[in-house]
Amino acid sequence: MGQSRNAIVAQSPSSTPEGKSWIQNFPAEDRETAELLINSLRIFSADDFRSRLLKMILDRLAEVRGPVAVYPVKNTRKNEQEPLPFPAYRKLPGSYAIVANIIRDAVENPPKGVAASGAPELCELRDGKFRSVLLIDDYAGSGGLAVRHGKGWMRNTTIRSWRSYGLLEIHYASFAVSSLADRNIKKERLFDSVSFLEYGVDFASARWTSRERESIEDLCRAYAWKKEYAYGRDKSRGLCVMPHTVPNNLPAVLWQKKGPSGGPWEPLFRTRRMNPRQQIELAGYGRRIEIEEISAEIGQRRLARQLDSRLRDESPELKKLLVLLGALAARKRRDHTLSVHFGVPVGVIAQMLSVGRTLGLIDEERRLTDAGWAELRSARRATKQLPTPELTGSDEPYYPMKLRGSQ
Repeated sequence: MGQSRNAIVAQSPSSTPEGKSWIQNFPAEDRETAELLINSLRIFSADDFRSRLLKMILDRLAEVRGPVAVYPVKNTRKNEQEPLPFPAYRKLPGSYAIVANIIRDAVENPPKGVAASGAPELCELRDGKFRSVLLIDDYAGSGGLAVRHGKGWMRNTTIRSWRSYGLLEIHYASFAVSSLADRNIKKERLFDSVSFLEYGVDFASARWTSRERESIEDLCRAYAWKKEYAYGRDKSRGLCVMPHTVPNNLPAVLWQKKGPSGGPWEPLFRTRRMNPRQQIELAGYGRRIEIEEISAEIGQRRLARQLDSRLRDESPELKKLLVLLGALAARKRRDHTLSVHFGVPVGVIAQMLSVGRTLGLIDEERRLTDAGWAELRSARRATKQLPTPELTGSDEPYYPMKLRGSQ
């Protein structure tokens, strides 16, 4: 659910040559846990990352005050002030240059009526009377990079002055953030808004039992060469991998080159990079989430049983809408909570909620209406079959504009 088409054919990490070699680092009794860990990774494809980040930038350009100056987030040192010129690289650039390239495409083709510029200097910000700065990131694992960059802007006395007079706003947007990064970034109050497409992608959002989680944490701690990186940087317990970067907030056992006693260790991601074959074979990988599993997870076990039996052949999108009603009935109403449960971006959750409101099943407070409660009770009983909608001429998710009659 919520994965790109590449995810259908993507190999599981444990089935690749690197994955098989990595699992052999562990004694036989720990290999099942190790396999669960690497098969819980979320690995985005290059196409998915680029197209969705580009759309996010364009959407934010249309939402914030203009003119808008757009910059890629980078590692700003403690004595530096932003905005700084592009750094001179001694080696080929990675994440920063990729994000900068996507920003270029966005500002050269902005939404109608929006004035935007990529990484203007301070004098250009003044002369152009820019009203918003939009900082773009690919992934925030612990939030440290975003915070350091944001503080670089706050060290600039001119920027501080413009903000204090309400002349300039600074917004942060990232493709993905961990739950830890989200808390750390918002705690600093550096930005006027914080937005992202993917939330979690870490231990907290993994669908593990308590025993599985405990076993995985024990494994990460026992086999880490450096204990301070047992759960990744700042103990952020990340599970997110992108084609251009393997973040250091992943557990050390995935990328370290030495074992716990300093002996040889075969990393899953050598030099914290995906090699070209991994980028192809693993593109779009994510654990498949069954709708029945989501229903049981949110406490709607009767609905889960019906989805697995009498409602098995119904439209996947219709079943997701019914489970959404179940989640809202269980008071799980926050975008991020729903995103983690359904395994889809926040934007897809917004679309599902919009459909529910259009059908009169949900009100503006995300509470079930009388019609919504009737549909949910009927689905739990499932004494009538739902009509099976047909998909014609489009691969877009289909949401029926009318459910069956309530019983």
